[in-house]
Amino acid sequence: MNKVFLILIFLNIERIKKEIGDKGAFIIVDIKSGNIIDYHNRKLCFSTLLPPGSFFKIFTTIVLIEENIIDENFYVDCKGEEILEIDNDKIKVKCWIKNGHGKQNIKDALKNSCNIFFAKASLLIDPYLFIKYFKILKLDDLSTSCIGGEILNEIKIPLKKKNLIDFALGENGYIKMTLSSMLSFLVSISRNGFFVPLWIKEKNNLVYPLGIYNSLKILKESLRSVCKEGTGILANYKDRTAGKTGTPKHINGWRTHAIFAGYYPYYDPRIGIIVFLKIGQGSKDAAPLAKRILECLE
Repeated sequence: MNKVFLILIFLNIERIKKEIGDKGAFIIVDIKSGNIIDYHNRKLCFSTLLPPGSFFKIFTTIVLIEENIIDENFYVDCKGEEILEIDNDKIKVKCWIKNGHGKQNIKDALKNSCNIFFAKASLLIDPYLFIKYFKILKLDDLSTSCIGGEILNEIKIPLKKKNLIDFALGENGYIKMTLSSMLSFLVSISRNGFFVPLWIKEKNNLVYPLGIYNSLKILKESLRSVCKEGTGILANYKDRTAGKTGTPKHINGWRTHAIFAGYYPYYDPRIGIIVFLKIGQGSKDAAPLAKRILECLE
C-alpha cells in the first residue's frame, strides 16, 4: 500500500469513529496473524461484558452438531410464536418475524436467526455441555495477548430447563461476553477451528486447535448465507462477507443493542470485524456500518 492510500484509510476510519462517538465500538483484525488493525472505544471493546444475543447461536450450533444432537435433517416449523410446555411450565417464545420463517433446518435457522428453531433445539442439550464447550472454545480465557484491562466472559448455567432457551439465544445475562472475545471466537471459525490470540504490540506465535470438526462446514456455509441472503445482507461487501448479527436486549430495559461480527473475504479470510452500537438492531444498524468500515480498508 502506498502512503496516500494509507492516509485515505486512516481519514475514512477516523470519520466513522467521530460519527459513532461513545455510542458504539468496533474492532478490526488481521485474520492471518491476529494483529488488531484498529479499534474504537477501548472500554467497550475489551472491558465491558455484554449479552451477545443471536450471535451466540453460533455457539449453540457447535454444541448441537459436535455432540450429534441434531443434523441437517432436523427441522422445526417456525410460525412466529409458540408456547412450549417445559416441566409443567408454559413458555411463550417469539421469533423476530411475526409470521415466522416456516420449515427450518440448522443452516436456515442460522441464516435467518430463527428463535423458534434454537429454542426447541436448546431443550435437547444437557446443560453440562454448555460448560464443556465454553472451555473447549476458550471462551473462559482472555482473547488478547497484550491488552491491559481485558476482562473474562461470564457464564451462568440456568437451574431451570425453561431458562436454557434464554441461554441458547444469548439473552437475559446467562452469558456475557466482551466484544474482543466474540470477534476472537468468530475469527477462530474463519481459521477452520484454530484459535490465535489477538495482539497489538507484541506478536504471538500461539496457534491453538480448538478441536471442533463436525460443525465447521455447516457453520461457514451458514455464516456466508447470513450475509448473502439472511439477516446480515447489509454487511455483504463485494458479495464476499460472512458473519452473524445479534440484537440482544439491554439487561435492564426494553431497548436493544446492535452487533455484527464477520470476516472478509469468506473464501480466504483476511479481515475480521465486530461492530457494536448501544442502541439499534444488528441487521439494520451494525451490519451496514461493518460494510462501510470494510469499504474503507480496500
